[in-house]
Amino acid sequence: MLIILLIFIFLIGYLLIVPFNLFNVLETLGLSFPIGLGLWSFSLFIINLVGIPINSRLLCVGLSIFLGFLVIGASHIFKSNAGFNLWANALDIFRRIRLSLSTFVWNPFYATSLLAACIIIFAICLKAQYWPIINYDSIYGYDFLAKVIAHEGSYINSIFDKSNQLYSVRSLYPPLPVHGFFIGHLFNAGHAKFIPILFLLSTMCLLYGLSLRKGHHITAVWAVLLLCLTPEFMGQSALIASNPISAFYILMAYGLFFHFMQDNRNGLLYVSLLGLSMAIWTRTEAIIFCVPMGLILLRSSEKIKRITLLVFAALIPFISWQLYLKFGIQAPKEQPILMHLQTDFEKLSRMLSQIWTMVCSTKFYAYTFILLFLSVFTNLIFFKKATQLHALSFMLILSFILYVFVYYQIDTDYIVFNKSGWIGSGFKRGVFYFIPIGCMYISYSVLTRMILLPASGFLQKEPIGNIDKQK
Repeated sequence: MLIILLIFIFLIGYLLIVPFNLFNVLETLGLSFPIGLGLWSFSLFIINLVGIPINSRLLCVGLSIFLGFLVIGASHIFKSNAGFNLWANALDIFRRIRLSLSTFVWNPFYATSLLAACIIIFAICLKAQYWPIINYDSIYGYDFLAKVIAHEGSYINSIFDKSNQLYSVRSLYPPLPVHGFFIGHLFNAGHAKFIPILFLLSTMCLLYGLSLRKGHHITAVWAVLLLCLTPEFMGQSALIASNPISAFYILMAYGLFFHFMQDNRNGLLYVSLLGLSMAIWTRTEAIIFCVPMGLILLRSSEKIKRITLLVFAALIPFISWQLYLKFGIQAPKEQPILMHLQTDFEKLSRMLSQIWTMVCSTKFYAYTFILLFLSVFTNLIFFKKATQLHALSFMLILSFILYVFVYYQIDTDYIVFNKSGWIGSGFKRGVFYFIPIGCMYISYSVLTRMILLPASGFLQKEPIGNIDKQK
């Protein structure tokens, strides 16, 4: 039944995005399971909210089937003029694969890069299956809570018992990752690390597919290889953790939003906003990523409608979870965030110094952030050549500043740096938000086009993004 449930969760996402007819094969494969899991998680939350225990295998499978039929019905209602046919769209995948292969020319650089990326991904998948869960956040947080929910059937459980409280701040994050991990324990799979594996594979597929829209196979495989060579990200992807999951949803939100700005197709915006909602349903601090999107939408046509959609996409998951924490779980936790604006420039200087040392560490991130900084700098120098990237540059820079500001508002002095502190632990994994979308940005950058493409001798007839639009 576990395999059946995972297949139906995948189909929920697939059935939702296929009617838009906007996504290439790899994007479809990458988006389907995470979207399905997000919708399934929110539905499971509502079911539990009305008092129904969720630790029933039949209920979980039945919910996924119901959501699948619900999505099909909604597709026929809202996409009645699109000629949506499930089987025709499914068979169309083979046509798209054939067309993309017909335009592709192999070369040694591409073959070597693809082989290296596949070997690394395979090794991480093996590590996830056989390496024990050793990170403290999982043992005392995500995985622990998932086990208890699978046993007791409710998010309000003995962990939050006032007479013997076992919860920590790790138990108070939004439930999407926990609902995913809960599947493994409910079906006695031994562990739930197949969920991080599915998200890792989804991230690689989506990153490749997005990079192909306005680029080439060589730049797409370069983006994937760059992500594979980021040690901290790949290491955490083999564990029970929420950061790689939230990184996927930001890639989905920002990547599709970037292409929406290029093509002005509303379907891309809708799925992008869905990714933002699911990022917030994974970690609430992801709400900061809506600010750059909102500022850019102020300049678009239909700005009132689109900004309204953005506000709803951001606030519904955020407020829902905050209300549940306050009135449902009733687990008060002292917040480390200061509600008043600080003006401590010495603290800011110490914090920025630690952040700079962290993100430039090749031990944790190889050269990913260094290349990202160089790409942003190069795109600013060659301003006219990087016209299409101005908005994405703005989004990445502003969201990074906002994320740093969140850590500046934390009630600590940053005098001592330690591996388990705010920068050495929380920020080190928190910047995962910027790694997959940063790899896509690097693949599009002037730096890549000026150096990598000529050096590789790559030949490409037409980007796959254009091929997928052919009918």
